[in-house]
Amino acid sequence: MVERRIIEGEQHIAHQETVIAQLKRDGRDLAIALSVLDTLIDTQKAHLQERALIVAEVAKRSG
Repeated sequence: MVERRIIEGEQHIAHQETVIAQLKRDGRDLAIALSVLDTLIDTQKAHLQERALIVAEVAKRSG
């Protein structure tokens, strides 16, 4: 489940970067789009930390 969240997070970030590029080309305000991107990046970091914790716990129990 964590891996799926990480993959989906990468896709959401890439999509948001595309949205930002389009808004920039159109001369539109980027404030909200950049805020959304920041939130997506923060969420992705949390998912990566969660995965690291799970991996560490599995390693601890295995070894």
